[in-house]
Amino acid sequence: MYIRTFGPRFLTPTNAMNATAFPVIFDIDLRQPSAPQIYAALREAILDLSLVPGTPISENMICQRTTVSRTPVREAIIRLAQEDLVEVFPQRGSHVAPIRKQKVIEGTFIRASLESAVLRLASERWTAADLVAAEAIIAQQRTHAAAGDHLAFFREDENFHTHFAVVAGLAGVTQVIRDAATHVIRVRRLAHPVPGYMQRAIAEHQAVLDNLRNGAIDDAVAALCKHITRVVDSMLARLSEQFPAYFESAIPFKATPLDARPAVVAPAARKA
Repeated sequence: MYIRTFGPRFLTPTNAMNATAFPVIFDIDLRQPSAPQIYAALREAILDLSLVPGTPISENMICQRTTVSRTPVREAIIRLAQEDLVEVFPQRGSHVAPIRKQKVIEGTFIRASLESAVLRLASERWTAADLVAAEAIIAQQRTHAAAGDHLAFFREDENFHTHFAVVAGLAGVTQVIRDAATHVIRVRRLAHPVPGYMQRAIAEHQAVLDNLRNGAIDDAVAALCKHITRVVDSMLARLSEQFPAYFESAIPFKATPLDARPAVVAPAARKA
């Protein structure tokens, strides 16, 4: 079953309940459990900001549009609430949760730490073919940036980071990183329309590849850490000022960039 409705890119709480403006595509296969499918559709809409913070989530409307019972819809909403993506208020209904700065900081730390380790392992297996593939991804990003296609640019951004995990033989770690950095995704999506963001991201990706090409692994890791932690160090405060309604109130902060030290050398391998 395909139910497609098209609405504005960013919704407001006042128009979100309008059935013609609720931009969630439900592709429900009635032969399969419906709760995971509803969860996936709502989660993607929340992460790509089709459903902005504060948007009401109506169980009744979802039931009507998917022809499923309230139980799987409620299960999907509860699961989203457990991820802090939805807030459930007794007698008041459910709403898309605000972006919580602390969650973004924690997710950025986990992402930078894991991706740095992945990049070091990938560098040990890095080949000319891997470099060509990574350069092709950046070329696609340049094309999407020139066209102003933010969603396509984000997909290639994800592909760029996933590429290192694949080369390292740790493709499964990518999902762990994405789950840990769930709250970072909304900030990154929010930043994409900001002038100059895509061009800067491309330059930072290119810096990682240039260092890998030159065998400067420590510099590549440092460049990757700088690229990832920029979400916290420079973007988060600015975006929360630009879109205050999307963020949970919090005290000002300044994150310290993650340490990009060289890998620890085993004592037995050190020189006397």
